[in-house]
Amino acid sequence: MANSYPRRDQARGIWKINDITKNIKENGKYLIGDDKLNKIKENFLSASLSENETLEVIKKVYEKFSVVLDPHTAIGYGAFEKHNLKGNNIVLATAHPCKFPDAVSKAINLKSDLPKELEFILNEKEDYDIVENNLEKIKNYIIGKTKWRLKKGNNFQIQNFII
Repeated sequence: MANSYPRRDQARGIWKINDITKNIKENGKYLIGDDKLNKIKENFLSASLSENETLEVIKKVYEKFSVVLDPHTAIGYGAFEKHNLKGNNIVLATAHPCKFPDAVSKAINLKSDLPKELEFILNEKEDYDIVENNLEKIKNYIIGKTKWRLKKGNNFQIQNFII
């Protein structure tokens, strides 16, 4: 009996996601109630930056650290400043700056080239699969790809697989 509770909760979560998605499609938005929003705010911070603020962050980080940020990463970095977070913080880069040459050029007047060690990707055939919008098929696809990588010799171990 206890084993069915996680599946029941997972199914409820999927139904909620389906309801939210349907609401967004039908109304163009989804409003989160104050009670849920306050619960989210207990564990998450958010911030938004204008285009000018983003470019200013790219410039500031470049001048201070000689590091070129892409706009998405700059927004993450700028969020730390907006929330005035102290201590050691980590911002994970989400893209290479060369993907956004206009923004980088506008911010610091620099052309960001693809690093030599990544140039091989320019000649690679794009490789992707299209998976049906079906939870079980997506789960099996990911597990199948993970097993393939394990056979190729990567040191990766599946601890938990939760969708």
